[in-house]
Amino acid sequence: MDLRAGETATLVLQLGRIPPGLEADLQHWGDVLARADNRLTLRLAPGRRPADLARWIVGQGLDLEAMIPQRLSLEEMFLQIVGMEMG
Repeated sequence: MDLRAGETATLVLQLGRIPPGLEADLQHWGDVLARADNRLTLRLAPGRRPADLARWIVGQGLDLEAMIPQRLSLEEMFLQIVGMEMG
């Protein structure tokens, strides 16, 4: 998944387990939007790449079972584009 400058991605991370403190550690990567069982939904911060996040998760000794990109709604796309033009 390639992102252009200023773009963000929303990902669902399926992990073997979610250890204590992981959600706080992920704040360096973006915003944790939701947690359900062993799944976290994360909106990556601008400039962060999914591949780098995957390497970091595996480097922490965690099992990354799936990383599923979420499609943006039309409203989210509009706000992202307008935000890029205004910023």
